[in-house]
Amino acid sequence: MKMRKLFAGMAASALALSMMSVAASAQEVALTGTATARRDNNDIRINIYNPWSEDAIDHAVESMEVFDYATDFTIKVKVTGADRFPSFTKLYVMGAENVDNGKSNWGPDKADRMECPETAVSGDGEYEVKVNITESSWIYGENNFMAVYTDIPVAEWDAWLEANEGGDPSDLLSIVSIDCTFESEEGGDTTESTAEESKAEEESKAEESKAEESKAEESKADTTANNTTNNTTGNNTANNTTNNTTNNTTNPANSSDNAKAGAAAGIALAGIAVAGAALVITKKKS
Repeated sequence: MKMRKLFAGMAASALALSMMSVAASAQEVALTGTATARRDNNDIRINIYNPWSEDAIDHAVESMEVFDYATDFTIKVKVTGADRFPSFTKLYVMGAENVDNGKSNWGPDKADRMECPETAVSGDGEYEVKVNITESSWIYGENNFMAVYTDIPVAEWDAWLEANEGGDPSDLLSIVSIDCTFESEEGGDTTESTAEESKAEEESKAEESKAEESKAEESKADTTANNTTNNTTGNNTANNTTNNTTNNTTNPANSSDNAKAGAAAGIALAGIAVAGAALVITKKKS
């Protein structure tokens, strides 16, 4: 029983370690496919998630909850038609958790536990933009905000629009993928791990319960067998005592009758012998 419990515990621990290892690896999050480049206030950017907008172009993900417990982000951005904006030379992330004591990055001089290195841009192509969370992981909150920014001046964007009446430069940026690494102890989808651990624990308890029941049944069987043996022995002893008593009570009369019969037979034989002797004597006298 103890060995079974030990093995079950070891299996649960191994499973937990395995799931933690998986959680610590990079995981790609689901995208909406609706986010595009836009002028937003005084910046040209593509939003990962803007909690203050209901426009589909401002949400590359359905919710910032997918980043809960993330320690770093790798955002792959596709640039198309970069030559339309000669001043376009870099991409970088800005954003904030917008929770109490939350992490944020609003530029090199306004970064708090959220490092967002710049990525150089040199024409069309795909570029990786990084976000590194320091000290603690990303915390999901109602007003989490994140976007990939460009260094394109708003004036240059507006000039292009004016020169290309009816043109739409929103295809300048698109999000190809977002991969995150989560804290091994808490990040990622731990539902399966918890369920498996719970299952292993339940199986361990079931095995222990079965072992206890088996032990109880064996003990009950031993007790029944002992009682049966004792009852049989007691009955035999009682029967033997009864039989002996009965025999001792009945047989004396039979023994007396046999003795009498034997005595009578002896007397008869003695009488025959005397008669024979008398006959012999009479013959001699004659």
